[in-house]
Amino acid sequence: MYSSSTEKDYSHKWYSRDEFDDIPQLYKTFGYNPRMMQLPFLYFMYLALGIPDGGHVVFYGRMWEGVSLQKKFDAAISVAVSCATAGSLWMNMGTADFTVVCMVPWLVLSWWLFMVTYLQHHSEDGKLYTDETFTFEKGAFETVDRSYGKLINRMSHHMMDGHVVHHLFFERVPHYRLEAATEALVKGMDETGQKHLYKYIDTPDFNAEIVNGFRDNWFLVEEENIKRE
Repeated sequence: MYSSSTEKDYSHKWYSRDEFDDIPQLYKTFGYNPRMMQLPFLYFMYLALGIPDGGHVVFYGRMWEGVSLQKKFDAAISVAVSCATAGSLWMNMGTADFTVVCMVPWLVLSWWLFMVTYLQHHSEDGKLYTDETFTFEKGAFETVDRSYGKLINRMSHHMMDGHVVHHLFFERVPHYRLEAATEALVKGMDETGQKHLYKYIDTPDFNAEIVNGFRDNWFLVEEENIKRE
């Protein structure tokens, strides 16, 4: 809902590079300075610690504002089942086997999900909007469709190269329609002279892209990319 908003983006909190000195020292010490060591663990931090918008294990933060007790109860059941499953596997397999069979693949998954999310919401010419300039449509068209190669796109249900449609119609287009919906979107925008709004980046070297991007940019953007009025 608030992608590319400077204040309300639930994916990432962006900062102007010109305002780096004003970022809280705590964020610099534990966020910016060791950023390259964090990549395999950032999805875990997002789930467990609730950085930046609220916990998925302990229910706090703005993500849970206004959520009904029924939904919180459903979420609690999901957390309990997940924790019980992980605990049972750990007890029965032992620490060494549990680490190899469960945790190492989970860290790969964590790397993948953070990488996909970061690259979908970041490009060199990407714009951010303040509360005064933001609209849902502007934010959605600042997300990026990235191709990781035909095989990976297909195996991932087109979550990378169908991301713009996901933002525009997230309650109406299921994953198995993302490819067709994206083709229809691009065709329609081309016919109406609006294709320049659509962002598509071929990203076959996605691992290098996330390493370089996170090293060079972290969550910093150029001031001229922030639309304040």
